[in-house]
Amino acid sequence: MTSAVVLGGGMAGMLAAAALARSADRVTVIESDRFPDGPAPRKGLPQGHHNHMLMSGGAQALDDLLPGTTDALFAAGARRRGMPGDLLTLSAEGWYRRHRGDAYVIACSRELTDHVVRARVLADKKITVIESAKATGPVGDRRRITGVRVERAGAEAETLDADLVVDATGRRSRTPEWLAALGLPDVQEERVDAGFAYASRLYQAPEGTPEEFPGCSSRRGPAPEAPAAAPRCCPTRATAGSSP
Repeated sequence: MTSAVVLGGGMAGMLAAAALARSADRVTVIESDRFPDGPAPRKGLPQGHHNHMLMSGGAQALDDLLPGTTDALFAAGARRRGMPGDLLTLSAEGWYRRHRGDAYVIACSRELTDHVVRARVLADKKITVIESAKATGPVGDRRRITGVRVERAGAEAETLDADLVVDATGRRSRTPEWLAALGLPDVQEERVDAGFAYASRLYQAPEGTPEEFPGCSSRRGPAPEAPAAAPRCCPTRATAGSSP
C-alpha cells in the first residue's frame, strides 16, 4: 500500500492531494487551521479578501483534475466573463477593444473557490485531513524521507509513515531548515519582486443590473516618479544694519 502526506490544506495542498490520489492508496493532509463549514474567511488565507479570478487555463486545469468543478462554481454563484468581449477594461494606454475570443475568467470570491475545490477533493475516500495539527519535522535521513512527525491539538506527537511527503505550506515552509538538519546542502532560493501592491473594495451593483452586465477593470500604469524636490532656502535672520 502506497501512502503520501501533504503538509498544508490550502489550494496547493488540496490539488496536490487530488493528484496524488490518482496513484497512491492513501493521502493524508495535515492542516494547522480548521476548515469552515461554508465559504468563509480563515486565518490560513490572509489574502483571501482580495479580488480573485480564475483564468481560463486555470479553470480548465481544475476541471481536468477534478471534473465538474467549474459547473459547481457556477451553481454556487460564480460568473463567467469572456475576455475581452465581456469586460470593460481601461489601461494606462486607453480602453481595450472588445471582441469575442476563447479566453475567459471565472469571477467569484477566493473563499468560494476554496470551499468548492476542498469539497470535491475530500469526496475522494482515499484522502483524509487532520485539522488543528502541525508537522514538526521529517522522518528519515539525507537519502530518503520515510514520513513526518505530527503534533495534533491536545494529543501526543505521532509519526505518519509515507512514501512521499509534499510540502504545500507556502511561505511558512520549514523544509529548507529541516533538510539542512539532515545534512543536505542549503536550498537555493531566488526571489523576484513583482512590484505589485493590492487594495480591495467591494461594491453593490444597483438594483436591476442585468445578469449579462460586463465586468469592469481599471489598470493603472507605473506610478510617475516624483519630481526632485526644490532646494529649500535657509531663512536669514535680520540684524541691525542688514536686510533679510
